[in-house]
Amino acid sequence: MPKHRRRNVSRPIYRMMLQADASIRPWLEDHRPKLALVAMIDNATKKVWVLFRTYEDTSGYLTVLQEICLNEGIPMELYTDKRNVSKDKRELSTEDQLAGKERISNFKGITDHLGIELNQADSPQAKGRIEWLFETLQDQILVKILREAGTQTLEDVNPVLQVYLPQHNQLFIKKAAE
Repeated sequence: MPKHRRRNVSRPIYRMMLQADASIRPWLEDHRPKLALVAMIDNATKKVWVLFRTYEDTSGYLTVLQEICLNEGIPMELYTDKRNVSKDKRELSTEDQLAGKERISNFKGITDHLGIELNQADSPQAKGRIEWLFETLQDQILVKILREAGTQTLEDVNPVLQVYLPQHNQLFIKKAAE
């Protein structure tokens, strides 16, 4: 019998929880290298913050998080997957293992310092809003906009993205319950 999954209910307050992830694909179409679209989406309102990077990395997540913190305030919780930059994959020394210590990534150290709770989803379905965002953007909307703008490099795409993003947010944002 399949395990029942609880539906991820919207948080009632803006910035109470942000979902974070990256989508790595040929955003500039097949003849160009793949890029990583690092994104965070507010669970209550669907407001989006995004940035293109060459690959999924800590710096990309921190750049997006910094923009949110400086312009909107510090979120209470970030909901990510288990394979991203929030995990430190280095091996612990024997002494640290015996002492019960855990390795934390630079990203987790920064979120801890800011008082942001970092939680990890067990499946992509648990991060429904960010998966919805990637599906919406991948459905040729963003690819078409980038093509029409004549983008060919990483340096070209982020300025186009910053023009598109307010339009996207205006179209999809909803009012928080509280």
